[in-house]
Amino acid sequence: MKPSPHLLVVISSHGFGHLAQCAPVINALYQRLPEMRLTVCSGLPEGVLRERLHPWFEYRSMDTDPGMPMSSAWEVDAIRVREFYAGYHHDREERAREFGQFLCETSPDLVLANIPYLVLAVAHQMGFPAIALCSLNWASIYAGYVPVDESDPVFSDMLSAYRAADLFLIPQPGLPMQELPAARSVGPIARIGRRRRPELTGRLKLSPTDRLVMVGLGGIPAQIDYERWPGIPGVRWLLPRQPCTSRQDMTGMDNTGLPFIDVLASCDAIVTKPGYGVFVEAACNATPVLTVERPDWPETPFLVDWLKQHGNCGTVTAGQLHAGDLSGALTELWCQPVPTAPHPCGIEETVDILLDYLHR
Repeated sequence: MKPSPHLLVVISSHGFGHLAQCAPVINALYQRLPEMRLTVCSGLPEGVLRERLHPWFEYRSMDTDPGMPMSSAWEVDAIRVREFYAGYHHDREERAREFGQFLCETSPDLVLANIPYLVLAVAHQMGFPAIALCSLNWASIYAGYVPVDESDPVFSDMLSAYRAADLFLIPQPGLPMQELPAARSVGPIARIGRRRRPELTGRLKLSPTDRLVMVGLGGIPAQIDYERWPGIPGVRWLLPRQPCTSRQDMTGMDNTGLPFIDVLASCDAIVTKPGYGVFVEAACNATPVLTVERPDWPETPFLVDWLKQHGNCGTVTAGQLHAGDLSGALTELWCQPVPTAPHPCGIEETVDILLDYLHR
């Protein structure tokens, strides 16, 4: 009898956006291939992974890639990027050996990476099929902060590793990756939540006319003093964690008792930063987005342009966000016409491709 197909998924721990792209795909793949063996390698907390991923999996905690040095939840520490990556690549051969040993131990039928690059290079060298799945790649992000050409050893190594992948699947909206011959576009990837507003109204003691606005700035903590925010009549704030305040217009996500995606689908808006996961999940769940400016991030123009076409989007400055000066921007956001929510067709498109590889 042929053994169950074994998928190794390697997920970057730079925030939760990489998991947000992988989880719907893995869960849909499990529905169609329940006998699949799954191993997950990541620096993300095991509890977060088990909360998002439906199939049982073997977990390996590993420093999969450097991500980016951050000076805030949405600002890259651009001055440190070159030094940061040089330090990571100083131990490249040792890291490659670690990945090689891990591949030998697990012997997967397919490697899926979002978007650690070194494992792609090692998998190619060892003859393991490997697919990258992400709306960005670290070589392109690195080049957004460091002037480079292919003579830059770090940039060249990253680019070479991504080119070693059998395929690089780009869920839309994603960076154009003409430099990667195996790049292929797929549709959006996002979870769809249940609209559970009556339950939220009861649990949070909302009035029928209250607007519920979630604040979600990703997996990297944001240093914002929410107590400084002025109250906005008729607006209730749903914060990432319970605030240290007696204000009746603010509460923490834990008080909802509901999954994040259901709460997102039930809110009147989310205040966030440009990032694939929350932008696409908000659009696919018809939740308006108020985003802080992030002009340096290479993905921003692609994400914002897509969201303006497929959802409701407004922008505030970092200063406005820290001061809580959001009333005017929210009013304008709620005056926009409501578009038809896009369908996350990239999930099944990606599953079809993975199944083709796993059945070989």
